[in-house]
Amino acid sequence: MRLLLTFLFLVISNTSIALCNSGVDENFGIFLAKFSDEKKFSVNRTLYPTYTLRHEYGVENGKEVHSTVKTIITKDDDSATPTIAEILRINSMETKVKSTNSTNAVVNVYKPDTDWLLSYHFKLRGSCWYLHHIEDHSL
Repeated sequence: MRLLLTFLFLVISNTSIALCNSGVDENFGIFLAKFSDEKKFSVNRTLYPTYTLRHEYGVENGKEVHSTVKTIITKDDDSATPTIAEILRINSMETKVKSTNSTNAVVNVYKPDTDWLLSYHFKLRGSCWYLHHIEDHSL
């Protein structure tokens, strides 16, 4: 499972220059669809080096413990992976926009009836959306 999650993290990509109108903020829904389906677009719209935060939970000496492990993702590593849409299809995963405002958006990627849960964090820079980082909340 960890290998799959690492693979999914690397899916976030940035290759072809993705233009958006500098005068009007980009529509997040349209951006997300293209980001999920087109590798070159997603590579271009990721802030590198990006990172994942894996939240680990457990019990130690009768107390709940929590730790976070940060993994850096380079543009080259990310470019070599499939699109988010392909990974969703292969693993029967789904997405849901958790929150959006004028400058930030969070999208959950999850597999129903399992503990797989990732959150993709996007930021608006100028008038264009970019992936900032990913958090892994899976158990």
